[in-house]
Amino acid sequence: GNVTGVLNVDSATTIYIAGTVPGTLRLGSEGSKAWIGGRITAQDMGHFEGRGHLFLADSDMTAGNHQFGELHVTVLPDGHREPLQ
Repeated sequence: GNVTGVLNVDSATTIYIAGTVPGTLRLGSEGSKAWIGGRITAQDMGHFEGRGHLFLADSDMTAGNHQFGELHVTVLPDGHREPLQ
């Protein structure tokens, strides 16, 4: 589903979100990872904070790695939409 409100991830863990994030997602640890299956646009990046790693299955950004402050973002290429292994 979708994440509304605020979700804080303060430990080195991986979370899976099948939907989108109209709320706020904070990754407080460099070891925090989030895989997001719903569409996330470049404009939506204001909903994300912290210093972890986001993996986006659907985005208007180009496939590959991006940096938003301390937050690492990987947009998965078409055909590679499965959660992290």
